[in-house]
Amino acid sequence: MDYFKLLQLKKEPFSNSPDPDFFYHSKQHKVCLQKLELALRLRRGLNVIIGDIGTGKTTLCRELIRRFDAEADISTHLILDPSFSSASECLKLLFSMICKDAPEMPATDMALKEAIKQHLFTEGVDKKRTTVLILDEGQKITTECIEILRELLNYETNNFKLLQIVIFAQPEIEEILKAHANFADRINWLHYLAPMDFNDTRQMIYHRLKLSSKTPKPRAIFTFPALWAIYRFSKGYPRKIVHLCHQSVLAMIIQNRSKAGWSMIRSCKNRIGKQRRWVRRLLLFGTPVAAMIIAAVVILLPYKDLILSEKSAAPVFKVPPETRSVAEPAALLKVAEVQKIPPAAAPPRNIDASETPPILKEPIQEPLPGASALQPEDDAKIPQLATVEKIEKPPAAQPSTMVTSPPEMLGQLSVKPGDTLFQMVGTVYGRSSNRNMRAVIEANAHIVNPNAIDLGDIIYFPALKQLPDSSKGKCHWLVLEELHQLGQAVQRLYELKEAGKVPLRMISNWSPSEGLVFRLAAKRCFSDPNDAIGYLSALPPGMVSNGHVQSEWPDGAQFFSYPY
Repeated sequence: MDYFKLLQLKKEPFSNSPDPDFFYHSKQHKVCLQKLELALRLRRGLNVIIGDIGTGKTTLCRELIRRFDAEADISTHLILDPSFSSASECLKLLFSMICKDAPEMPATDMALKEAIKQHLFTEGVDKKRTTVLILDEGQKITTECIEILRELLNYETNNFKLLQIVIFAQPEIEEILKAHANFADRINWLHYLAPMDFNDTRQMIYHRLKLSSKTPKPRAIFTFPALWAIYRFSKGYPRKIVHLCHQSVLAMIIQNRSKAGWSMIRSCKNRIGKQRRWVRRLLLFGTPVAAMIIAAVVILLPYKDLILSEKSAAPVFKVPPETRSVAEPAALLKVAEVQKIPPAAAPPRNIDASETPPILKEPIQEPLPGASALQPEDDAKIPQLATVEKIEKPPAAQPSTMVTSPPEMLGQLSVKPGDTLFQMVGTVYGRSSNRNMRAVIEANAHIVNPNAIDLGDIIYFPALKQLPDSSKGKCHWLVLEELHQLGQAVQRLYELKEAGKVPLRMISNWSPSEGLVFRLAAKRCFSDPNDAIGYLSALPPGMVSNGHVQSEWPDGAQFFSYPY
């Protein structure tokens, strides 16, 4: 297939079938498999594995069976659907699976139980073989089946159980276990499968690509932001990860791309969500509407000739199709004008709002791929901070033009060799959250692909309010320098990082008294000012000439970068 040739693959990497070859041993799956195998080899009896839909229960089940296939002293039997209608049906299936060599099936339930018991005794005691019964979709198990399994668990010697049972089920089985305490009391090991973390998600995708690749080293078809987006949208559920990766690969082939970014993952996720919403709405509203139409047809069918014979005297008017005049937003026109300006003539720092490219006026609430686990920013919750108390702070240069309202733009940066949009956003705002990424992309209409910005491009950075984290308590920042131009601040930040070899950050904030200030500070904030002073004294001499400890902020201060 061309599908394989385009991405240098030899087979489907993201198949939705529970193929044990693609089983990735994540931390929790590895622990579960090891403990389960140990319990079966020790013949402890009943074991139950519970997990939500898509956590990998079926794949884990197939991997367990494959491990025991090559061992002659262990025989495994799998029941895919334990929703038996009667006890006799359950017993007949168990007899046909476990007692394969039996000459004929007994007629009564009691005879079936006795035959199964004798076979288990022969296999477990005389032949020293372990019989394992595995039930998938255990949440469908019926009361009759539970009672039979409970009786089979009573077949034991003084040292071990004759039948080993493993049940893989969704959380609904918890109610079943509560209702059958005499069965739940026999559980040897109960384990809950949780979704995977980001590292396991990334390793699982790499594992599947490696097994499917024609080359020893698979092609990296997902960027790091894309991997983060896959994890955020799938929430770490293996089935959702596989499905989203499959849709993304199809989109790459259709669009003739060799790599997927976070925007592609987001569009695939939205497309999947719309399909599911459409199906839900169709099931919810389509059935009643169809029933109403059928009822109307049945009722009006006898009057068909009468209805068709009547002619309406009222004229029929054809309403012309509605037309809509879509005016191009003025903000977008201004963006086009800004893009025509050469970099040297681009707007300075405190520019008028009418000359700025479009920015987001309000924080974006919708979560995006790669979103941080920190609290969402909320403009309405930004407190009025206290006055400034500074320790050994030299007089700072004031901005040439004082403004009474916060700026709409922080400034602009030119893309240099090695720069990525993800890294530039992280430098300016303190973190590359989805909110910050989207705001920068929407403020720069010339960015077609966020994963492929061009060298020399001018990137505008809107002023996005950041919410201080009250859970951090009293903090003290070690500020090394203060500047009033974004480009100068970023360049100086890189110079200090290179010279001092210490982790630094940029804290952007505005206040009526100081205007827009970019503070170059130590990466960490301190709970004790003495610790900050001690850290300052340990820095290289060239870095501490203007250093001071910033404990509080001016009245009306607003942050435009995450300060922690």
